[in-house]
This record gives sequence, structure tokens and C-alpha cells, in this order.
Amino acid sequence: MKKRSSVKMKKRSPLTVLFLSIVTFGIYDVYWLVVTKNVLNRKTKQNIPSIWILIFPFITFISGYVIFGISGAYNQPSTMNCIPQMYYTCPTDAPLNSNINENLYITGAIIILVSGVTFLITSLIWFFKFSKAINEYTKGKMSTAVSFLVLWLIQVLGVALIQDAINEQIDSKNK
Repeated sequence: MKKRSSVKMKKRSPLTVLFLSIVTFGIYDVYWLVVTKNVLNRKTKQNIPSIWILIFPFITFISGYVIFGISGAYNQPSTMNCIPQMYYTCPTDAPLNSNINENLYITGAIIILVSGVTFLITSLIWFFKFSKAINEYTKGKMSTAVSFLVLWLIQVLGVALIQDAINEQIDSKNK
């Protein structure tokens, strides 16, 4: 059974939320989402899952990228420094690096692809559930569709806009 009255949503300045999100390169966003999710789970009928379903595929994506790099895929010869002149052409048939570990290359590529698709799907689900809770908490002043779009497409700005809607709801309760 959820305790609905013992936890209060915290009023924060939307500009501070935006500033901290930018300065911390999105780390504050994750903190804000976790704290707000916990309160929303207690104050609404929604059941927003753990933030780890967003973080784990992202960590896996980075791991795949590292494996891909270890395979030697980034040690290919470059023709970027070649400057074509009137009677000179850049070599386009430069030999590929024979030191590529094909198993690591394929493994890294598969991990990147699978974790990218997983992140896409889980983020859609997580942000939709979070947005439904925001809609319920704000009593429709911030709709599910609007909060979902601003969170999923422009998250840094989205958390500030949603915090503003939360503040309005807190102010209306205090009147």
C-alpha cells in the first residue's frame, strides 16, 4: 500500500533545474527524474518503473562502442589529410588495416545495435509512463502528450517545463 500523504513534491525553480541540467551535462536530469518519479509513484496511481531501464541500455551501448574500438576498427588508414591537386588524385584504394579482430568488431557492432534499439523502446515506455503520472499529478494542466514530447525530444528543457507545471500545482494546493 502506498503512502500518499507523507511525501510532498518539492518546489524548484525551473531556471535552476534548466541551469543544473546544462552545467552537469544531464546528470541533474537523471537525479530530477528519479526524485520526481519516486514522489509521483506515491502521489498518483501510476507505477513508473526504475530509471535503471533507461541507464542499463545506455551503459551497454558504451560497452559495445568500447569493444568496437578495441577491435581495431578505428585504426583504418585515413585519406583526410590528402589534398587533391590538378594532376594528383588521392588514393581511394588504401589497404584496410589487417589488424582488425573481426569477432570483436562484429560483437561490438551487435551490442551497439541491440542496446540502441533497447534504449529506444525502453525510453519510449518509461517517458510515457512518467508523462501519464505528470498528467495525473497536475490534473491535466500538463498533458501526457506534451510532457512526453518535451521529455523525449528536448529533455533538458522538458524537465524545466514540467517542473514549472508541478510548481503551479503545488501553488494551487497551497491556496
